[in-house]
Amino acid sequence: MNHNKYTHVYKQNDMYALKLDAYLPENSVKSLPVVIYIHGGALIFGSRKDVNENEIQAILNEGIAYISIDYRLAPETKLMDIIVDVEDAIRWVREEGAKLYAFDESRIAVLGKSAGGYLALLSGTFQNRSNAIISFYGYGDILGDWYSLPSPHYNKSPKVSANEAEKCITSDILTHADYPKRWPLYLHTRQTGSWASLVSGYEPSEIYTELTPYCPISNIDSKYPPTFLLHGSEDTDVPVEQSKNMYSALLDMNIKTQIYIQQNGEHGFDRMWKNTPDEFGRVVCFLKETFKLV
Repeated sequence: MNHNKYTHVYKQNDMYALKLDAYLPENSVKSLPVVIYIHGGALIFGSRKDVNENEIQAILNEGIAYISIDYRLAPETKLMDIIVDVEDAIRWVREEGAKLYAFDESRIAVLGKSAGGYLALLSGTFQNRSNAIISFYGYGDILGDWYSLPSPHYNKSPKVSANEAEKCITSDILTHADYPKRWPLYLHTRQTGSWASLVSGYEPSEIYTELTPYCPISNIDSKYPPTFLLHGSEDTDVPVEQSKNMYSALLDMNIKTQIYIQQNGEHGFDRMWKNTPDEFGRVVCFLKETFKLV
């Protein structure tokens, strides 16, 4: 890739340090627009290093900086604290990043995939929110039957016992985790419909009251940022209705929004794009229009 890459700690204490990777165009200019990338992994696994270099380059080619962040992972860290990490990352970009790299604090987009897409959509409800949101197969409702009841799709897989799942949980605060080691934990939550309880720490009887504020679709206001939703029509992990419903809810609030449905696309359909720069062009066009780069 043609870029300059810098790694920073954007938040730390005695127990953990959260890092981000800042990719800058070779010919950086003052007042750089920024895309903040949030990785997926059901909030349970993943890393800031889980990026697509072709997508990064496509964004850098437009004179936009790209930042990929780590955040604390569940269930060792609960959902509410994970959300604070995302807020703090946006704040770092606006404050420290603006000082270091002349980032334009009025042109910041948050891009996420899957659980990262959920966090991106939720960022539209923050007090310190971004100026645009891009969600790949994300979800606006974490309390729907698709997540709170056993999944017919995942119950086709061999059952993961509670004991097997618990072995994946550590006593440490995790800021990144490998997919293979944590997959049994996620699979168990989908087979039992217990994901919301696991990541939030609330009992099933409490989650509908306690987690409604953390459902983007239930908390859209007139200041919600322009949003681009992308989803595969055959997604068996996150139903395509999650993006369709979010699209309708945004339209009802007169929020500028677009949706792209990849026909026959599965979860993570973008990994199968044969020519990512061309396919990813839809996202680039949205960014250029939103950031007034055209």
